[in-house]
Amino acid sequence: MRVALSVSLLLSLASFSAAVQTCVNTNGIVGECISTSSCSGQGGSSDPANLCPGDDSIQCCTWSGSSCNGQCMPYLGCSGTSDPANLCPGGDEVQCCEGGHGALSGYNALQSAHAYQIGAAVKDAGLNRQACLAAITTGITEANLLNYANSDVDASYNYLYDAVSSDYDSVGVFQQRVTYYPDLDADMDPKQAAAAFLKKMVNVDGWETMDVGELCQTVQGSAYPTRYSDNVSSARDICSAIGF
Repeated sequence: MRVALSVSLLLSLASFSAAVQTCVNTNGIVGECISTSSCSGQGGSSDPANLCPGDDSIQCCTWSGSSCNGQCMPYLGCSGTSDPANLCPGGDEVQCCEGGHGALSGYNALQSAHAYQIGAAVKDAGLNRQACLAAITTGITEANLLNYANSDVDASYNYLYDAVSSDYDSVGVFQQRVTYYPDLDADMDPKQAAAAFLKKMVNVDGWETMDVGELCQTVQGSAYPTRYSDNVSSARDICSAIGF
């Protein structure tokens, strides 16, 4: 304080994406903030509800694809598996999301997708509910489970992002500082960013039984150490919902 591939592999392809901000339309579908003319030209539909920054020509664009056995969306918002096999209109970053989960209670589709992506990192690492609690608590506290670009880190705009901050050089769901986490491919990928958090967390003595808020602070070194504890209860609900 980015054949069917897994979400984590797709996110590593962020260099192929233009600098595009994601959005959630009034029907809860993840889309992109682009001009209405670009949206229609790509076979999409613009939501006129002014859900995006900028003037009225920039709206939340979503797509449907007759060949997609799921939902066409930017892969950053997929809580299941994204298939890049040209099943959807739109840019290369718009993929067919299959096996996606519904939005978690109290969170939109983007936030929920990032929670599932974080949970996938915990499972891939073979870790338990305590690890999920720490990672999700941190994601809520640092960025409200949104993937942030940073206005002072120009390269962060080369990745799909949900919002923009200007806090030092902090980016992503975990607000990891590029000074200390120089791999932007990982920082701007919620699953890989979670893996970096977990890698540091498991080196904390006694992490398995430590107070969750204290554990988050030990890993993150925040200037506001007490804020993590405020979100542990929400993390418990999320971790239960995503299988921990």
